[in-house]
Amino acid sequence: MHQANRRVSPPTGELTRSVSRARWCYTLRLTAVVLTLCVLVTLGCTTETPPVGSPVPSPRSSKALEATHLHTGTAWHGSTEEEPSVAQLRAWYRAVEEEAAGQVRGIVWSGVDGRNRRIEFGLVPLRGDREQLEAAIARAKVPREAIDIEVGCQGGALRRIEYGAAPSEELRRAIDYSLETVSQADYGETVSMKLTLKNSSDQPVQFYTGRPPHDFVVATVHGQEVWHWRCGKTFQAILEEINLEPGEELVLVGEWEQMDNWGEPVPAGTYLIRGMLVMEPAGILATPPQELEVLE
Repeated sequence: MHQANRRVSPPTGELTRSVSRARWCYTLRLTAVVLTLCVLVTLGCTTETPPVGSPVPSPRSSKALEATHLHTGTAWHGSTEEEPSVAQLRAWYRAVEEEAAGQVRGIVWSGVDGRNRRIEFGLVPLRGDREQLEAAIARAKVPREAIDIEVGCQGGALRRIEYGAAPSEELRRAIDYSLETVSQADYGETVSMKLTLKNSSDQPVQFYTGRPPHDFVVATVHGQEVWHWRCGKTFQAILEEINLEPGEELVLVGEWEQMDNWGEPVPAGTYLIRGMLVMEPAGILATPPQELEVLE
């Protein structure tokens, strides 16, 4: 008896599960394709970001250059389109020097900084000197943005003189020292000071100093130092031998124009002045403080 082959259909529950798995796989594939397309579209519309640590390109063109001065952090805003050349800076520098000659008393250093494209002037804090230099720059027709002016102590700081250092007892006994100055001065008036050293012994006195050998210090009544005569000045780093015969005097002078160490006028009030002999190795012979009243 011939038996016919029959195809047995799977149960209805198994068929349903198979169709569901097929649909789920198709959905996953479609989702992946859509996400891939979205990512590609997004990348195509986004501007390339520079890598970490790279400078962001400036929107300014090279013609509209604003060169940053590395020393001061200020920007070049000159009237010319391009940053000045070193040759141009040197020509400007010579023009300002010619105009300032005989007008600005306190220029202690100056020059051209070719690396940073700047002209530099250093001034002792004297009354009116900054204004005179500004006027010289204007007369020379040099762009003010090309010039840095530093008024006061070089390096932006002043080493405080320690009064505790003292010469030998024998030297202190041999030398009489005194400070001469006025007790009152009108506001803005130049104050003259004189430090006198005299060998009051019957033997020659010998000691070493720098050049110059002295300083004058002005302080408030609370002891805050306002001005040093040495501030901003340049000195030769050499030792000088001083010999005083019995009865011989050494007179050292200075002037104060009522400015602080940074070239700003001090207010009226009472100040203390000291005269000092600065000896090498470290030793300071300082007069007692003398009061000076600056009147309004």
